[in-house]
Amino acid sequence: FIACAHGGTSMTTWDPALKEQGGKSLYGAMVRRVQKNGGRVAGVLWHQGCSETAVENQPVYTDRMRRLVAAMRADFAGPALPVVMAQIARFVYCDQMTDGSGYMAVRELQRRLPEAIPHLAVVPTIDLPIDDIIHLAGDGLNVLGGRMADVMRHLTSHGKAGRRPLALRGLRVEPARRGDPWKYKILVDFSNVAGGLQAPGRPTGFHVASGGQALMHYDTRLEGDSVALYVEAMQGVPIKDVALSYGYGLNPYCNITDAENHSLPAFGPLPLAWPG
Repeated sequence: FIACAHGGTSMTTWDPALKEQGGKSLYGAMVRRVQKNGGRVAGVLWHQGCSETAVENQPVYTDRMRRLVAAMRADFAGPALPVVMAQIARFVYCDQMTDGSGYMAVRELQRRLPEAIPHLAVVPTIDLPIDDIIHLAGDGLNVLGGRMADVMRHLTSHGKAGRRPLALRGLRVEPARRGDPWKYKILVDFSNVAGGLQAPGRPTGFHVASGGQALMHYDTRLEGDSVALYVEAMQGVPIKDVALSYGYGLNPYCNITDAENHSLPAFGPLPLAWPG
């Protein structure tokens, strides 16, 4: 391992355009370290993103990640250099200061990065413990390390070893009971699940909203590779603009994993096509 990390950094401080500054820039310092160790690496582990939650940074985050990964692949002599990154976790902060929308936006952008950057995978952290208001605890980092190693083995072996992270496969809504116009079941399907989904105690972490207000979500059931969410609408109150999230807000409690302790990804809010 070649450690190049620095706490509290933003994507602008990792800008590949600053490479010529050498050790005076984070990107330049990283390239210098790699060059001193032979100039090539088997893969990159990346854990950053909290600084991108500001409104002005969200629209340019994906392009900045594209440029960063392209530069690393050019500088480390690997056009298909595998990159495994951690999705940002929780932040315990005064709710009056922020509604958490920035954190949710960046988690969703990170979840979808593999669609924009080949040979990149994103590992969830939303279920892991923290030991201050923002940093993962030692136990959480150990779990994250295992998850990232599993996924990196998959990428470096071209799928012959390791595994892919859990990924959202589909959403659908259907009536929960025949003839009952107020109760609905939301089915959330996932791929790459090992041994079925599980949770200690009551499965928790989903949030369903209609018109910006939470719907009455009264049950969550794990069914193999899927999650069934049961919600009830108030009679006489129209259901509109329904959206689903996992890991809603700044400091959600999420506890659903598969049998190998890989977490569901934080996602959303994603719109739902509502029947009727």
